[in-house]
Order: sequence, then structure tokens, then C-alpha cells
Amino acid sequence: MKKACDTILQNLLLFFLFAFYNILISTVLSLYNTNRSIQMSRSILAFHMPSMYQVKHNKNSIKSQEIFINGLDNLRLRKRIIKMLKIDNNSRKIISTKDLNILMNRIKSAGFFKDVRVDKYLNGTHQSIYFTLKPNPILQTVTIINYRNQLIALNHIRSIFIDQLAKPINFTSIQNKILCIKQWYINCGFTEIYIKIKYDQLNPTNINIEIVESIIQKINISIMAHDNSHQYINKRTLDSWLKEIFQIAPYKPLNILKMQNGLTYLQSRKMVQKCNYRINSNHSNIDLDIFITPLNRRSTYLFSKKTAINRYILESIQSFLDHSLNFLVLSQDFFISTLSEVSQNIVELYDYHNLYTSVYSSMSQYDFNVYLGMVRDLSNLFNHSLNQWYFSQLMLMSGDNFGFRQYLHYLGDCNATCLLNARFPTVGPCLYFKYEVPLFKILNSIKSHISFVLADSMSSHRYENRTEIEYHREKTSVHAKNSLMNVKSLSIQINNELINRLQISQHLNICQLNHKSFLLTNYLRTYRLSETNNYLYLGSLFKKKWIDNIYSCIKYKSSLSILFSINSNPVFYNDNFSIESVYLIPFNKYGHNLVNWTQKIVYSLKKTFQIQSHIFVTYVYSSHLMGEQKNSSIFDEFSKISNSIQYTEKHIDYSRNYKVEYYLPAKYLNIYLFLDYMHNHDCTYASAIFLQKCRKLLPTNSMDLHFKLNYGIGYKLITPIKQIPPLRIEYGYNINNSQYLHLKVER
Repeated sequence: MKKACDTILQNLLLFFLFAFYNILISTVLSLYNTNRSIQMSRSILAFHMPSMYQVKHNKNSIKSQEIFINGLDNLRLRKRIIKMLKIDNNSRKIISTKDLNILMNRIKSAGFFKDVRVDKYLNGTHQSIYFTLKPNPILQTVTIINYRNQLIALNHIRSIFIDQLAKPINFTSIQNKILCIKQWYINCGFTEIYIKIKYDQLNPTNINIEIVESIIQKINISIMAHDNSHQYINKRTLDSWLKEIFQIAPYKPLNILKMQNGLTYLQSRKMVQKCNYRINSNHSNIDLDIFITPLNRRSTYLFSKKTAINRYILESIQSFLDHSLNFLVLSQDFFISTLSEVSQNIVELYDYHNLYTSVYSSMSQYDFNVYLGMVRDLSNLFNHSLNQWYFSQLMLMSGDNFGFRQYLHYLGDCNATCLLNARFPTVGPCLYFKYEVPLFKILNSIKSHISFVLADSMSSHRYENRTEIEYHREKTSVHAKNSLMNVKSLSIQINNELINRLQISQHLNICQLNHKSFLLTNYLRTYRLSETNNYLYLGSLFKKKWIDNIYSCIKYKSSLSILFSINSNPVFYNDNFSIESVYLIPFNKYGHNLVNWTQKIVYSLKKTFQIQSHIFVTYVYSSHLMGEQKNSSIFDEFSKISNSIQYTEKHIDYSRNYKVEYYLPAKYLNIYLFLDYMHNHDCTYASAIFLQKCRKLLPTNSMDLHFKLNYGIGYKLITPIKQIPPLRIEYGYNINNSQYLHLKVER
């Protein structure tokens, strides 16, 4: 019995020992798993992809995977690295060693890390990938060595590196920032630039940047002449010319853009025949060689022109012109008014808007208006098909002439230029004399250019506009055959450049104009004509008349131009602002009246705005007219425009003009959308009476002449030849939805 009890106690003791052993083993395993979970939680989990469905086990497939990134606490940078890995979330394949190397190279290419390590672990069907990263030091400061003597502003460098501060040093991004600095120098015209990066060993959070700007050490100017004409050139003045025009000096950086602009200036001023330069660069030192081919000291040119027209061809041309003018007149629907109203409207319109109106201000209307006779059937006043207009035949004036041109270069110590141009056309001799000093300095800081011009010219003018005037029951027809205009003028122009971006110019012009008109007058008694001869040409006797008008004026123009920025892109011109003031004092043969003055002030602004890849160009034009209004036409050159856009035959000079262009973000296509608005803000500048007369003669659907609104699309063509300005092709609509196509030259 006792033995049985011992056996039972022994078994119970073994049971409890086995149970305690199991509990101990379970506790140890639990502690081990807990520690392993804690270690894994200390690694930064990139993402976890558990298996969403059951798949049959395959030695090359997995059910889930995890990616861990160690050594990186920056959340933004961690997301950037995860995005850079481009791992397929739906992949169930075990990643290969080749793919791991690809992932490692992707991380290295980011440039933030100096050490990258990748490990892979498989636990059955679960895959774990560990990226251990050792980032570069955090960039805190960027030091520019000797920045006070650099051309680039320190604020601009700060704006370039601002997004790199407080981040690990990125070697790839820093190289791109260095390229941005180089691009700034290239855009400004400085090409010989070297930039060095020095990493600070004592302070890893700082990088040193050294910018080496090449300096001109020596300037050599050589005159390449084929004869001994260069002995007349003042070499000292020529050297001073070139240094001022090219804006070069020893121990200064070389600007290629200024050199190119200087070459263009030399060619436009005809100061030299040919100019080349060569740059010899030795790291930070530049030797500049300039080769000049001077102009011939004396040059003489002879020219002639002879126009021969067969008599029968001439008669055909005259007949064609007569019928063309007849058609233009009949195309206007004048029959809606009485003839007296039509005559009055046309006479007043032509009187107000005639070019050089003040020339004829004190003369009879016969000396500047062109009239024609009209035969009408009084019984059918509103039947415009019965109206007949008759013109006397035109007189064509040939352009035969003979002349010569004489140049004298490099005169005196200032290397001045003298030009004498003489022509002898059939209308009379024309002389032109110009003395020009291309460049001289005032107070050693102001560059100036001065020219004196004496001119005596003859020109012919053919009238195209015709109208009719009625005096009671008798009609007078006056037809201008041709007019001769003799202009004598003395002109003085001075251009001053205070600094590279500020220019002031003055222009004084004293002019005398003698206008001689050749008229034919005819007296028609239309009330005695019967209905049977409505379609018969009238054989009337014309009388010839010569009328002389003499007009003189003093015109003074001053302008100021400020250049805001220099744009190296040929598509966009430099931003600038200019003010122009024109002061006019007219005289006539009845005496001088100093009170009869007129002044016009013009403001213009061009500014380019860039918002990321979007470019906007704005133009603003504003003009103000003060003083006597009848002299306003002398300020402007009126140009004819197409009748299809339903404006007046003469272009109206609007006092306000606002234009906005938006360039489409295409790299090689210079296509832009534009909106152009013009408005007559000053009522005295284009009077309401004149605008009212224009509306009476235009179709009823024509636009209000107080303003003009255009919108459309344009293309800017850039030619490889820099001397040719860009060409604009614009297709658009007016406010009244009429279409137009313009070809313009950028100015």
C-alpha cells in the first residue's frame, strides 16, 4: 500500500515538473518573439503587402513582402526614396540580386547618400528587404569665395540654393545649381567663366564655391587696309571708339553680347567696312584681338534711271485708272442722300483730314481739294445707276533722274563722315548734305553722336481722292493733275548715352515747304442738260491754274529711353520705357505767330512677365496733344489700310493703345495669342465732328471709330540674320467679327 502511494506521488511530481518545463519554454519563446518584434519596429517600415488570396506554394513565389528603410528620419525624403524605387506592389516573385543592384543604384542616383546597402531575407513565403542608408551631412551654409568682386548678385545665388539648405548634401543637385549659375553668366554675355566646388573637410555642413571670371589682360587692335588710306585715320580716336562701342577695357570681364551689339552699331553707322575679333583664353586670362577693315576715305557713286513708256500703253494705263477710280466711287452707296449733302460731307472730311492741313489753312478750298463733275437725272434722284461720274485724263510723271553720291570718311581728329547726295529728276534738283560725328565723349562719361543735315528736295504728288461741289445751279469741276512739293530743311540731331541703359536724344528741324498745285477747272451747267445726254461725255473747256503755298515750321523733338533688362532670347526684345516730346511752331507767309504752337507727348512701355513656363508680353502706348489742333497732322505719317476691315481710308492715330501677348509654351514654335485695344481718350485729338463725318461715309455695320479691339493668333519668325528684325504674321478678328491678316516687322 505504501509502495503504491509512493508511485502515485512520483507520477504527480513528474507531471508538475513537465508542466513547469512547458510553461518555462513558452515564456522564453514569447520573450524572444517580443524582442524580435521590438527590433523590427525600430526599423522604419516602408510598406507591408500581405497576401490577399491563397496561392499554391512555389519556390520562386511569395505571398507577402515588407520593405524597411533604416538610417533616414526625414519623412519627405523617405517618401521620395520609396517613389524612386518603383517597386511593383502586385509582384509575387522573389527579387533577384540583379534587381537589388538596380534598386541600390536608383537610391545612389538621388545623390543624398554616401553609403547604401541592401539586404534580402526570406521566411517561407514572406520576403523582407532592408535598405540601410548613410546620408550625407545636412547642408547648412553655402560660402561664395570673394563674392564682393563677382558680377552675379549674392541674392541670386541665395535664391538658387535656397531649396538645398537643411537637407542632406545632394551632389547631383549641386551640379545642376552650378549649371544654373553658369547659365546666368551666359545669358548676360559672359562665356569665359569657371566654377569650382570645394567641400569643407573641417565643416562637413558647409560647401565653398569659387567663381573665376576671366579678365581681359590685353587688347590688340589691327587695321587691315589694302592701301595707304588708313594713314588718314586717327588711330587714337579709333581705339577709343572701339573700346566704348564694345564696352571693353583691360582688367575687366569680356561680355560677348556687348561685343555683338557693338558690331551691329558699327555696321549701322557705317564707321568701318569690316570688323572681326578673336578671343585667346588661358583659364582666367583673355587676350582680345580686333581686326578692322576701314572704309575708303573717298567714295563716289553715279546712278541714273530712265523710264520709257509707249504712247499706246500709256493711254491704256490712263483709261484703266480712270475706270478703276470710277468703280471705287460708284461702290459707295451715295444715292441715299441728296447731292448737296454728299458734297458737303466729302469736302468737310477731306478738308479736316488732309495731310499737311495747315499748309492750306489760309487759302481757298480750290487749292487743295480735288473735285469732279456729276451728271444726274433730276427725275430719278434715288436711282444710283443713272449717276455718271467723269474724270479728266491723268497725267503720269516719269521718274527719270540722274545723280551722284560722294562720301568722305575719317575727317579730322574726330574721324567724322561727310555725305553729299545730288539727284536731278525731271521735277527739279534734289540735294542732300550730311556731316556726322559718329562718337565723341562729354565729361569723360557721356557718349554722344551728332549730325547736321541740309536738304533741298523736289517731289511729285498725285491726287486720288475726288469730290464735287455745287454753287446754286452752277457746278465747278476742279481736277488736280499733279502737284510739286519743294522741301528745304536744316536738321541737327544729338544722341547722348549717359549709362548703358539710359539714352537721351534731341532733334531740331527747321523746314520750309513750297507746294505747287497744277489744277484744271471746268464750269458745267448741268441744269441745261437734257435727259438724252445723261450717258454722253462732256466736251468742256478746261483752264489750267498753278497755285503756290509756302509753309514753314520749327520742330523740336526730345526723347528719353530707359532699358530695364537685356534679353538674350531673340524672340523677346529688351524691356524698355520711353518718353518722347515733340514741340512744333508753324509759320506762314502772312507772318510769324509764336502763340500758334503744338506739342505732342508720347509714352511707351514694353515689359515681359514670365510665370514658370508661361510668358506674357505687354505693350502700353499713350499720347497727348496740346496747343493748336490743326497742326496735328504734321506729326504723323498716315498710311492706307485695307477697305475690307471697314476703317477709314486714312489710318487714325489713336491716343491710347494697350496690347497683351501670351506665348504658347512650345520650345521651338513662337506662337502667341494677342489682344489689342486702341482708344481715343482725348476728344481734341480726334474731334467728334471728324468721326461723325467718317461714320456717314462708312457702311452701317462699321465699328465705332472711338476705339478698336482686335484679338487673334500670331507667329513670330526669327531669321538667322541678326540684322533682320523678327517678322510677325497675325490673323485675327475685329470687334465687329471681320477677319484680317497682317504681316508686320518688329521695331
